[in-house]
Amino acid sequence: QVSKAAADLMAYCDAHIREDPLIIPVPASENPFREKKFFCAIL
Repeated sequence: QVSKAAADLMAYCDAHIREDPLIIPVPASENPFREKKFFCAIL
């Protein structure tokens, strides 16, 4: 039964690979966790 579970897990991973942000990074414009760039100007 372990081999069937492993096969099911591999099939699930293969089916959802396009939605995995670790495989295909999220574009910077859509990433809510991107670093914000703050500019500080001293005159």
